[in-house]
Amino acid sequence: MLLRSPVSAGSVLFSLLCTVICAGAPALPARAAQEDGRVHMELADQPVAHGPGDPLDLAIEVTNNTSETLRGLAVTVGVSERVLSRSALRDALANSPEFRPSAFTRYFRAEDIAPGKSVTLSIRESVYELSTLEQAVEGGVYPLTLELFDVALTERLDELTTPLIYYPTPPETPLNLVLVVPINALPARAPDGTFPADASGGWPLENAVRRSGWLAGAVDVIQRLAGPQGPRAAPGSPLRPKPDRRTRTPRTTLPAGPNGLRIALAPTPRLIEELTDMRNGYARTGDAGTEMLGAGAPGAEGAAAVLDGISSLLDLDDVQPLLVPYSLADLPSAERSGPGLSPSQTQLGVAEQVLGKALGHDFRQEWLLPPGGRIDTGTLQELQLGNAAGRLFFSSRSLQGAPELSGEGCTEPFASFTCPVRATTGAGTALGFVADKGLQQRFAGVGRQPRLDRLALQALLAETASIWAELPGRSERVVQATIPPLWHPRPGSMNRLLEAFAAAPWLNTVTPSQGLSMGSPSDQSTVSSLGNTSDQPGIDFATTVEDADAAVQSFSSLEPPEAMVERLSRNLLVAQSRMWWGDDTLEARGLSYALETAHEAYGEMAKVRLGAPDRITLTARQGQIRLEAFNDADYPVKVRITFAAPKLSIAESIVRTIPPGKQQPLEVEATAEASGTSSLEVYLETPDGLTLPGSQKRIAVTSTQFNRIALGLTFGALAFLVLFYVNRAIIRRRRARPSAQTTAT
Repeated sequence: MLLRSPVSAGSVLFSLLCTVICAGAPALPARAAQEDGRVHMELADQPVAHGPGDPLDLAIEVTNNTSETLRGLAVTVGVSERVLSRSALRDALANSPEFRPSAFTRYFRAEDIAPGKSVTLSIRESVYELSTLEQAVEGGVYPLTLELFDVALTERLDELTTPLIYYPTPPETPLNLVLVVPINALPARAPDGTFPADASGGWPLENAVRRSGWLAGAVDVIQRLAGPQGPRAAPGSPLRPKPDRRTRTPRTTLPAGPNGLRIALAPTPRLIEELTDMRNGYARTGDAGTEMLGAGAPGAEGAAAVLDGISSLLDLDDVQPLLVPYSLADLPSAERSGPGLSPSQTQLGVAEQVLGKALGHDFRQEWLLPPGGRIDTGTLQELQLGNAAGRLFFSSRSLQGAPELSGEGCTEPFASFTCPVRATTGAGTALGFVADKGLQQRFAGVGRQPRLDRLALQALLAETASIWAELPGRSERVVQATIPPLWHPRPGSMNRLLEAFAAAPWLNTVTPSQGLSMGSPSDQSTVSSLGNTSDQPGIDFATTVEDADAAVQSFSSLEPPEAMVERLSRNLLVAQSRMWWGDDTLEARGLSYALETAHEAYGEMAKVRLGAPDRITLTARQGQIRLEAFNDADYPVKVRITFAAPKLSIAESIVRTIPPGKQQPLEVEATAEASGTSSLEVYLETPDGLTLPGSQKRIAVTSTQFNRIALGLTFGALAFLVLFYVNRAIIRRRRARPSAQTTAT
């Protein structure tokens, strides 16, 4: 038990006086200065947690948006009682607590802030200046309110409340946290395979892989925090010795990773594929046109370094790889309306292939991260039939009922749901975790801008501390959260975020596999079907993707180069990405991957043409019909020529391979079934039956030879008639002779 220092009467009176000042502040005549934002106060820095006697070490940035110089400032620091629930924490942060049992005021008389300028103020007083903390015997979250005044305390300019996490003694049983870290970005490679400049004239992926870029920085930070650590702190070791309250110690920072950082790493395969392209040399486009860059270009070398870094991370014991769909596609939507027999399996199959080839690591579809945690029974069964999704992450909306109220497994009905889950379908059983909805909302607040919002981070950390405080003695509790997949903080911000999780004394980061071994799974049921979300593109988007897929399939039957077909097919997987959802500009960009892919496929097929005369004359019953096929592509193509002619006997179709850039004559045997002119229709098709653009020809075929049977019948009939009349004439003549002799007698 930690001994408490006696509290002097003066200190109590001072605290009460500060409380009265704080409580009376809303009635001050200048409170409109806060409401209209003329003077703004922002939390710039704060330690992750505090122990006995620590300096507060708060840094606040004050910005003067008025037209007058601020001459001197004062900040009142007041703390409220420990919050006892997550809802109480949220209420305290949304509405500053009115009652603060202890407070003090720090004056900055020499600080002048000119119009439009900012200044950073530091508050280094000990936590013991706040009697509430000095007397505290239980650890947890204490709302700390900072009020900004003019130096005379007559005008309140602004205020903010931040969670101060304070532990008189270190937690003996920390809360286990499964932290998922995506490595993801919007596709940077255009449908034609080049890397175009963005609106600013720069190349996003090149910037990301620079040493100061978000991607290179994230890899470096994870390597430092998740790499081999020194001796790990024993459970229950003190945060730091308790100093005398009158001692002013320099700022102390909790050690970076006393227990190491354990994470689940989820690299998006499309991003990894683009990095691989860059590493080997790539084409980029901009105002100056198309530029070819070799493997020695800065962007290529940066991409190679990032790929090597990610590959080395996957070999660490404290980093568990997760498989995500190739383009971060929404699996239920892809399964419901995507092209192909099993679009979700296609997304995962391509993902596994890309990651294995680029990173040299076998993902094996063991641990799956569905984007947004969206998975329903139909999709899960389809994946299980493909021997995938044995371990995965769910959102609460993917499960029936309210898991946090079930009371099953390693939780209580009144506390947050902190169990692994088990979902069984007719095709198998899946184990995994449910993302905590509150933590995901806090992460969304952190990820609204590249610069780390220190107050949002502290609120996120306080949310985890509140979960710990619900059942502080349970070692089997495991909570899961995922960093926003499109948040690209600066390296320093990512370092601060991950370092905070590694250093938080009430948290123990674990890999997903470690988390599964810590608690009994709670049996849950997935919803039968997840419908479309409100921000999802309409049916026309899906139809366009399906039509483009049909074009690519027909083009692929010509047997063009595999690399071309692969690029076009993966463009359609990119169009399925949920990263395009919720924004009209992004949706149009995603749709362009389908439209441009279809346009390119049809353009390539249009390079194959059919040549034929308008009229052909057959001088015999059998003859040859001469055609020509043209291939303007730089690769050989296999085509099928089909015929339709009611008065000709001709082969239904023939298949030919036409060399690149060549004209190939085609001769087809035909037999006339009747004399005269008939119509012959010729179609140049892909082997799967699509008529190539502009390759339908109609030929007039004339036969000049009579049909032999008909001619024989005609001559036979004529001979019969001749013989008939000759014979008749002979008979008449013979009859006439006797008659003439009788008359003469």
